[in-house]
Amino acid sequence: QLAKALHTCKLTFAWPPAIAEFITMLLPSPAEMGVPTAAAAYQQACQCRQDPRTFAWSHPIVYHAARETGFWRLQHGSEKNVWPAFEMSYRALMQRIAAGETLSIPDQILLEDKQSLSQSQRIQELSDQLNIDAGEFYYLTQPANSPLRQRLRQKLVAQHPELESNFPT
Repeated sequence: QLAKALHTCKLTFAWPPAIAEFITMLLPSPAEMGVPTAAAAYQQACQCRQDPRTFAWSHPIVYHAARETGFWRLQHGSEKNVWPAFEMSYRALMQRIAAGETLSIPDQILLEDKQSLSQSQRIQELSDQLNIDAGEFYYLTQPANSPLRQRLRQKLVAQHPELESNFPT
């Protein structure tokens, strides 16, 4: 894998890649792993966002990346804001599969309750007030101490440092 990554670097980059780029090259390609590309998986996740319980998933990685990103977010967020989160989840899942983990789709798919009108209204009001895309506040819909919520909040605060002390964790 190392030799393949070095060869790919020689063909792809005019200078040495960043560490993150090189680590990505160490992973087998999606075709070698038998999974769709991240872009194809995102398109599929967007197609099934209405009712993931009845969707014919092409591979469990697509389901898990969509679930980690959030079906509600796939439905309501803009691609500009949702795609990076989906891609990050997808790449992490690819690393887990490359390490030998086997993913499966659960028999019972439970959807998160993100349709609460009052919660949606609060997020929309906050979005309008601060002139920030509502999808950026998706982290507020996640369970209080979930890693996804913490990552998304950190990302929001990194983009808008003035929000650091004014928003719940």
